[in-house]
Amino acid sequence: MNTRIIILFFVFLVQSCILVENSDNDLSNRNIKGDVISLEVVSYNAIEKFGEITKGEAGWQNNQDKDSYTIFNKNGNIIQWYSYNSRGYLENKYIYEYDEKGNYIERNSYISNGRLDSKKIYKYNDKGKIEECNNYNYNGVLDYSEKYKYDNNDKIIEENWYTSDGKLGYKISYTYNDNGKKIKTIIYDSNGIIQTSQTNDYNKKGDLIVHNIYNSEGSIKTENKYNYNDKGDIVEEYTFDYIEGTEQKLINKYEYDSKGNWVSCIIYINNEPKYIIQRIIGYDVIKEKELINEMTLKTIVGIYTKVKENERGHSLNVFGRGLVSEIDFKEKYCTFLYFGNPMTAEFELLENFVYVKVGGELGVLKFEITTENTLEGEGWASGTFKKDYSSNE
Repeated sequence: MNTRIIILFFVFLVQSCILVENSDNDLSNRNIKGDVISLEVVSYNAIEKFGEITKGEAGWQNNQDKDSYTIFNKNGNIIQWYSYNSRGYLENKYIYEYDEKGNYIERNSYISNGRLDSKKIYKYNDKGKIEECNNYNYNGVLDYSEKYKYDNNDKIIEENWYTSDGKLGYKISYTYNDNGKKIKTIIYDSNGIIQTSQTNDYNKKGDLIVHNIYNSEGSIKTENKYNYNDKGDIVEEYTFDYIEGTEQKLINKYEYDSKGNWVSCIIYINNEPKYIIQRIIGYDVIKEKELINEMTLKTIVGIYTKVKENERGHSLNVFGRGLVSEIDFKEKYCTFLYFGNPMTAEFELLENFVYVKVGGELGVLKFEITTENTLEGEGWASGTFKKDYSSNE
């Protein structure tokens, strides 16, 4: 049976556009307390030496879990999310947008080279509930759409997934208990035939304690049982696989900060330490804009090579082209070639621009950040610059 790790989220079979129900915001959905503005998750393989458990190589052993960095707005909802591979290189970035009412209206997904990969656009009904989610590819072409129906308590009772040409792909129905907790999910194909179903049981506090998955004939496939500590975090998970006849026991041992949020967790699988997860939680000690600038700095570091001239040159430049052919951004300074001569200067990030403080006849060189791998130079540094990812290999 494949190892499954559940720390922050419950893993359900179908992931859709819809946001998590019964949650005030993204922070409470993660059981994170306090005024939090950022969350960094770093994972390691656990190694036991001389009776002590220490950190081994970075990164998960499977593809479902990623190290990540998340930025939250003042309402506790995600505005930026970054995922990294085990070598620490950026793999994906999500940018979330909200309207003036705080409704989640758009999510843009980017791959490591800064290219737009997909876009989700949400539409709301008169009651402020999501009624439709359209998913587009990087060319702006509709891939698929999802539409939702609600009961009198504004709970989703039906979700329909449609292909780009409007044909029904699958349908999901939801059933709730008297406390508004989801107790049954049924997934149908386009012909209305059940493909799989799930059931949930809860304790008196409303915590999920049993999650079962069934096949198309109604026979149980897997049973998952959860136990919690007094802080509401999962400390034990038991998984029974009725198909393979195996079982797995997962235990989480946490360390907490003064706010009651866990900052370190050792994961045991069948009593063997497997992973160590560390969370660096940023409270309201830095402003949201400063944090975004910090993340921009992390992604801009690298070598950029000029690939073509643009139309942003200086009117006094008699050469008719930019005079910088390559620029290498470090964490605190940058180096570049000017007429073939190496130069070093400090730089500053402001919004979507990089200002290189050269001085002398060059003054300040200005670059606009158009994507994560593209800069548009202006004035004496005019030209389109592309990031060289081979330098990270």
